[in-house]
Amino acid sequence: MSPHMSRPPLPLLQPTASLLLPLLLLQPTRASLQPNTLPSMAPPPWSPVRAPRIADRGAGRYTQARSGADGNVTLCWNAVEPEAGLRLARCGGSSCEGWSHPPTLVSGADGDPRFIRMRMAHRSSRPVLCHTSSGGRALSLGICLDAVCSQFKAVELERAVKVRHCDLESSGREGTRVAAALSDEAGSRLVLLRVDLPTGSVAAKTVLATAADPFTVNETTRRPERGIEGPVLADRSLAYWDISGRRLRLVFDTADLRRSSVVVAQGGGAGVAAAGGMVNPGAWARLLAVGKDALLLTFFDLARHSLFLARCFRLLRRCDAPVLVDATAFHGDISDFGAGAFPDLALSPHGAPALAYFVEASPSRGCLRVLRCSDPLCGSWRLFDASCGPRGYGRDASLAFGRDGAIVASFLDLDGHDDPARMIARVAVYNDSQGAVLAD
Repeated sequence: MSPHMSRPPLPLLQPTASLLLPLLLLQPTRASLQPNTLPSMAPPPWSPVRAPRIADRGAGRYTQARSGADGNVTLCWNAVEPEAGLRLARCGGSSCEGWSHPPTLVSGADGDPRFIRMRMAHRSSRPVLCHTSSGGRALSLGICLDAVCSQFKAVELERAVKVRHCDLESSGREGTRVAAALSDEAGSRLVLLRVDLPTGSVAAKTVLATAADPFTVNETTRRPERGIEGPVLADRSLAYWDISGRRLRLVFDTADLRRSSVVVAQGGGAGVAAAGGMVNPGAWARLLAVGKDALLLTFFDLARHSLFLARCFRLLRRCDAPVLVDATAFHGDISDFGAGAFPDLALSPHGAPALAYFVEASPSRGCLRVLRCSDPLCGSWRLFDASCGPRGYGRDASLAFGRDGAIVASFLDLDGHDDPARMIARVAVYNDSQGAVLAD
């Protein structure tokens, strides 16, 4: 348990030697925050139940996997062949042993939805999606009017010269919140919208951050250089990458007038690491609520080719110093082949988070790598490559946990080529052999 989390008062006892030893063992140490320092606590790798199989061809970018109230998993992805658009499927059974609804093109969706993020509506468990549309110049909300999206409502929320990453969060009383970074000649801005479902009307709009620079990418390094990028939402909090300021920020309680923000990680000058060893942290950020007060935040520093993890606390309005998790993500650009590339962070039924992300195992080999935490605050963890293949294999990953503990992972296989027609959407199923050990 984190020292920041509340616990019931203990009875007053005299500190005898027999009492002090177990108390000392329970205190968090710097070593306990490092990988594999407590081998008995490090979770085992997932056991493959079913080898990664082909779910769709000419498709697979921006995959999403989400579990509904019935425990069945809904999948979606961008498709280009033979018909372009949004494709959706539903697993048959919580272990995705087949399809209850095979991959089907969603009628009425944009022909090229990018940066897709999907959630299940709070009450109905129907899919709700945010994505860019109109060639990346609009932010759209997609509302499925039934579980398989046979009826679909598309709503354009914002327009800009460039719209990239978005995220959404559904909470019954406050509706659905959608966040996105918008860019035009005047600069970049981060907007948060509160949207009423199923009408799709915007009930409130807040500009949470601005930057004088539009979003730009360095043509040499292929890394973002200016602007604002990648908002992610969880438990009324929002994290985003201030590229121009070379920092990762977290905004607590976005729906509250008392909202405040903290700098989670700060980089140095152009190409130079700061005192904490980071150059420009914040790429591919993912945020997850792991308790009433605690948040887990993962992110990449592309210039360092590294993955970091931070633990944050809403009531204290602070984050612990980020911890280096993986320094072997290789060259780390954001082009069609690069480290990170649309990771996904999910909470298991036992309360332990897992992060799936893409790494380049070699110039000709890609892998779906998994960070598996031992406990909600990820006091220890294990890294393992769940599946590997040719260059570009393992990108655009997403995770969902079935009711029986099975892990359904969807991801993109580029088949070693940057050719949309050769893309493959894959689905793999793993067994969480950790079982109920983490329930304590």
